[in-house]
Amino acid sequence: MRLVFKFGGTSLGDGERIRNACNIVRTYHRRGDKIVVVCSAMGDTTDILLELMESAVRGERGKLDDGLERLRSAHIAAVEYAVDGDGLRNEALTVIEKRLNDLTYILSSIYFLREVTPRSRDLVLSFGERLSTWTFTCTLRGLGIAAKYLEGGDAGIITDSDFGYATPLMEETLNNIKNTILPLLSQGVVPVVTGFIGRSRDGAITTLGRGGSDFTATLLGSGIKADEVVLWSDVDGLLTADPKIVRDAKVIPQLSYEEALEMAVFGLSLIHISEPT
Repeated sequence: MRLVFKFGGTSLGDGERIRNACNIVRTYHRRGDKIVVVCSAMGDTTDILLELMESAVRGERGKLDDGLERLRSAHIAAVEYAVDGDGLRNEALTVIEKRLNDLTYILSSIYFLREVTPRSRDLVLSFGERLSTWTFTCTLRGLGIAAKYLEGGDAGIITDSDFGYATPLMEETLNNIKNTILPLLSQGVVPVVTGFIGRSRDGAITTLGRGGSDFTATLLGSGIKADEVVLWSDVDGLLTADPKIVRDAKVIPQLSYEEALEMAVFGLSLIHISEPT
């Protein structure tokens, strides 16, 4: 089967969970399925990045430094736990450190300017997925799976320039995805794609809005005509309410397409619709 697996932030919350998710991919890959993986940011990384930008704009250097250290510690610990092989682990850590240094420079610029633009905000928020997806890719390689790291734009997701809520240019995007992803799958490679982010035509990183990693997965599924798009989560399916608010929320066993569409329009998590061409 041709499958798209999306792993959310809870499923990638630390090194142990990342390794567990990679073992799921390995199980399906070994039985002959062709897998595309989409990764969210680790745990609450996106919320931390939002807090870091607020601290930078307010000139709170101490909070900025503390938040950056939290991110560094969490991601280094995840790599050290999840990635097998000293050489591969060192390669993974080198890239993680470089990206964290790049993030530090960008946030320092925001700190000195006391201003964050929509474009720079998207750039900062993209680091969560770029860090987690790289860690996931290296973990898969350590498990003996050929895997290729792709950012959303590299996978073919081209958007308008509405930073923060970018809309994919559908015909172009789906055609790009088909031409990029299918050759990798035919070679037995597992593409590991950053969720949530795309690229404008002028090369700027854009984000698809909160929940955008699910949207990324459905775009990829549509582009490669996947048999299934699987959103791995810490819940058993679509629920009658948010389980963080309503403790006795129950799984909805069946939905019509009309009901699913209505719920998606009103913002239900886990449902994103991409029309195939």
